[in-house]
Amino acid sequence: MGVGRHWGLLPILAPGVFTASFVAAALVTPDYSHVSQTVSIMASTYAPYPWVLGAGFALYGVFVLPLGVLLRAWLAHRGHSRAGALVLVLVTLYGMSGILAAILPAEPSAAVTPTGVAHDIIARVGFGGILCTITLTALFAWTLPGERKVAFVSAASAVSTAGLALAFQSGLWQGVEGALQRGFFATTIAWVQVISVVLRPRIDQHGI
Repeated sequence: MGVGRHWGLLPILAPGVFTASFVAAALVTPDYSHVSQTVSIMASTYAPYPWVLGAGFALYGVFVLPLGVLLRAWLAHRGHSRAGALVLVLVTLYGMSGILAAILPAEPSAAVTPTGVAHDIIARVGFGGILCTITLTALFAWTLPGERKVAFVSAASAVSTAGLALAFQSGLWQGVEGALQRGFFATTIAWVQVISVVLRPRIDQHGI
């Protein structure tokens, strides 16, 4: 097992690292509601232990970065080098958004602050990056022989993630924003893990 196979393991571990941090942060945040409150509140300046979830954001951002390299190599090997380069950029934006979200925490109050605005922008850019990545992966996989598993998983994730995100952003579902956000977090990190598991064995085969 070479070095490449080791770093290819990181995106597989990323969802577990984030989930563990999320669970730990919830346990040490009094009166926290998983249904109505967003995840970022546990890493806000008013949280008792913001570094717990902050560490999860940062580690997840670092661990997910090699997924961009795997996707780029996979697409390039199948004749889509430009698409691979674009996906690498999008995944990098997604990973960096996790790291920056740990540095610039959200604000739980209605007050508009530079840090809170920056956090919201970073979160949306990162989410847009991974949603575009999932969608592009689904579209290209449908055209490639032998990639129907990747296509199906990616299409299902793109549709469910986009639907939950739209419901979250619409503001029509008052009181359950936290549950909706967890929904599209779950579909996203599940996709990261499944696709990483599928692509990682190809590292040696394709010389990545």
